[in-house]
Amino acid sequence: MISAKRKKNIKFFTVYNSFTETERNEFSIFIKIGLNGNKRNYNRILSSLIINDKGIVDIPEVNISRTRWNRLSELHLLADKFLAIKSAESDRLLHKYLILKEYHKRNLSIPIEQNIENIFSEITKEPIINNYYSVISQIENIYLDHLRVISNSKKYAAKFNVSFKISTGIYLIELLDHLIQTRDLKLTKTINSESLVEEIFSEFNFKKILLIFSRTSKSPDKIYHTIKFLYLIYLSQIDPENNDNYINAKRIFFNELNSISKENKAKFYNYMIDIIIERINHNIPGAAKELFFLINKKLKEGLTEDIEYRFTINSFRDILIIAINLGKYIWVKNFIKKYSSKLPVDIRDDYVNMGLAILSFHEKKYLLCNDLLSKIKKRNPYNFIDIFILKLKVLFELKDIVECHAELKKLKSI
Repeated sequence: MISAKRKKNIKFFTVYNSFTETERNEFSIFIKIGLNGNKRNYNRILSSLIINDKGIVDIPEVNISRTRWNRLSELHLLADKFLAIKSAESDRLLHKYLILKEYHKRNLSIPIEQNIENIFSEITKEPIINNYYSVISQIENIYLDHLRVISNSKKYAAKFNVSFKISTGIYLIELLDHLIQTRDLKLTKTINSESLVEEIFSEFNFKKILLIFSRTSKSPDKIYHTIKFLYLIYLSQIDPENNDNYINAKRIFFNELNSISKENKAKFYNYMIDIIIERINHNIPGAAKELFFLINKKLKEGLTEDIEYRFTINSFRDILIIAINLGKYIWVKNFIKKYSSKLPVDIRDDYVNMGLAILSFHEKKYLLCNDLLSKIKKRNPYNFIDIFILKLKVLFELKDIVECHAELKKLKSI
């Protein structure tokens, strides 16, 4: 029998609860294969599970036998196997690498030759950052080893040079990426001392490196443009008041890197947004307008993953205030309507009312602003000052001096 405490730690539930309805149907078919050819009736266990109104799976509150516990452990292994296969099938390059790896293990020269050129053609006709660097590296290692085995020295030398250019480019991209993230961590005081990546970077003549890679600027792999963009982003981090670095990085991003993957595009947008936030902190004219431009452009391109899964109350508030201060009132209303549902349920209504109250005040709708503030139920450290200041301002505009004093007394009593 399984205790209630142990029941909460069933790993299978954690994985299975992340499945979509389609994936659950696919998994139901998949588990008929079983583990190691052992065809157990796992679907009988699945059918005994209960699903609450939020779609979360659990086991009925009954004693669970040791046998059922073992079956659930097996289901967890099957779920992991299902995800691994699904991942390999959905990732075109990873799928081809796994096949190539098997060809290489079996010394199948002809299939390797038939497939490798097609793989390299696909890799180099799009930005290199759209693929997993480690997979590209493994594919190149397999091919170089294959050429070594068949003693094709001429082809090996040519491929080695191309491989070196790609691997060096990938290294520099990753180095700059780490450098930028290290700088961000320093700004938030997460780390204080100089890091290894900063020490290594300080020894490089990066202007000369860029000059060398500029010879390949016409290549669709976009290695040169990616390196230059990240280098300019790093320079902008160091000196946020230098507008030229940011302008050049922005130009490269919109003109040369428009074919990068959505994941990388969102990350690069965030790098530029962080720089503009720092420029706002330095009171640089036009920074707020530029920040709104980037946020709006990012949303228009459908890059909303951070809002879908990591939407913080601070982000919600900051976006609204930036747009309101720029007079983008209709945009603010549409933003609240479209994205407020992504806020945590327990504070959602309060922050919607807070956002609408700020907007109403700027629109000089003071009665509406006061009414919206009165609907906010929870005053917490994140919104207390905002609410208090806005309440005083709106009461002053309404010429309600008595209530102004009452609010001040409340502050003293805290």
